[in-house]
Amino acid sequence: MITLGLDPHPGSHTVAALDKNGTRLAHITVPNNSQGLAHLHEFAAQFVWHRWAIEGAANRFIAIFVSQLVAQGQSIYPVSPGLTSQYRARRGRKKNDVVDAENVARALLANPQLPPLHVMDQQRELQDLTRAQRRLSEQLKANRGAYKELTTQSPVRKVLQPVVRMLVKQLRILKQQIETLVNKLMPPLLTVLGVGPILAGVLLAETGDPRRFATADHFAK
Repeated sequence: MITLGLDPHPGSHTVAALDKNGTRLAHITVPNNSQGLAHLHEFAAQFVWHRWAIEGAANRFIAIFVSQLVAQGQSIYPVSPGLTSQYRARRGRKKNDVVDAENVARALLANPQLPPLHVMDQQRELQDLTRAQRRLSEQLKANRGAYKELTTQSPVRKVLQPVVRMLVKQLRILKQQIETLVNKLMPPLLTVLGVGPILAGVLLAETGDPRRFATADHFAK
């Protein structure tokens, strides 16, 4: 079995092919466009038995390629950036795209218990909602901070007040939409102590169905 480690970026993708012993057999870097993705499929096709280890498989800039792999029924294993960086740090190697692609593959070789990708219905929609919620929350925090720094006589206060009110209103709407979707996809998550709608939405958006994990007995039903 050949492990194809993929290090994706908005502008380009790098893949390194490793055998079961971790020896690099080949690598390729392609632009992130339709022609580049076609080259990735051609590159993978030379290895009859292969699987994909993809860092940040939920990122939007790799979504088209991941969707193509899913449609083809290929084996895909998401690898977190944290795991990849830890592996690189242990090996003491300098960072570059080929090394990172190798480390994504090595992370899967060293952690065979990692679960394969399982894309849920409406996962992309949940990603859009939770990422928008995070961005608006950051804007609200920044505007509230700016407001507090102003003197009571500052004319800017009248400018920021409606902005803050609008952000609060939109964040409430997003929270309701996220909670509705979580209740549809995985309601038991909301029964976990300390897990609210936003955290539950982020977990589902970024990791997919938690039932793919061997320890997820709570979600077995």
